[in-house]
Amino acid sequence: MVLREHPLIYMPRAPRWYRAWRNALTTTPRLREVWHYKDLDFFGNPARYHTLGLDGYGRYFARVRGERLIGEAGVGYLPCVTIPSWGKVSAFHAATPDRIAHDLGMHIKVIAVLRNPIDRAVSAFLHHRRRKRFPTDARLAAYWHERGIMHTGFYATHLARWRAVFPPQQFFVVTSEEMFASPTAVRRMLEFLGAPPAFAPDWLNRGVGTGTGFIRSEAGVMDHQGRLIANAGVVARLREIYREDVERLGRAWPLDLSAWAVDFPAVCSVSTATGTSSSAERRRAAPSINTPDDRSDGYH
Repeated sequence: MVLREHPLIYMPRAPRWYRAWRNALTTTPRLREVWHYKDLDFFGNPARYHTLGLDGYGRYFARVRGERLIGEAGVGYLPCVTIPSWGKVSAFHAATPDRIAHDLGMHIKVIAVLRNPIDRAVSAFLHHRRRKRFPTDARLAAYWHERGIMHTGFYATHLARWRAVFPPQQFFVVTSEEMFASPTAVRRMLEFLGAPPAFAPDWLNRGVGTGTGFIRSEAGVMDHQGRLIANAGVVARLREIYREDVERLGRAWPLDLSAWAVDFPAVCSVSTATGTSSSAERRRAAPSINTPDDRSDGYH
């Protein structure tokens, strides 16, 4: 969101509401269907990749008007490694980093914004439940093997595959908790991209990203209607499942993981980013947020 607001950065959306433009660019029913999606996910979706081709991909950027930095964002690119018991990726998805390097070049920069993997899994489950893919009274543990609910959250494993293709200096990895709480994190990201860091995104004042879409307590996790999503035993199991990957994440990347300490205290009690303040200190230094915004629809 912050990148789309910057005046020197262009990041397109698949224009599902802009029918006239879409029809002008895509003349066949199948192409219109492909063009409809909100996230491009071009390099991770075989139907879009092979149907549109690179020429079709270029049309997403037809409205660039002098912006210096051009990119795209989506939730589907990160997971590219099979995690036994939790998710298998196709050969096409496994080759996503290589495909991007081949088609766009090795110079691109990669930004990964990572949410606490337990919160991400709960949010993903609720996302699918709201869309009637699961029963309205469903609980997380009954469906956590489905639709990448758990698979995507093994961040260290997936990022290691990306780093096998692109050099580490071309990555900016940050937790979403720090990003939404700290203007310093936004400034560092813009500096990484080579964009003027003085830009102040409006969503910092609107409180975007401060909600979770669910309630966590010692009893477990509930939705806002008070229905139990996961009991305390399931939450403890989630911590056990992700602990090793979070440990690897902290060793591999200069991250401040202190916001995840409630779930991974041994891993996150000390910031892994040398010479940085904790996320709690950064929140105290950030502007006050007066308009909380529910983040339940975004589960990446």
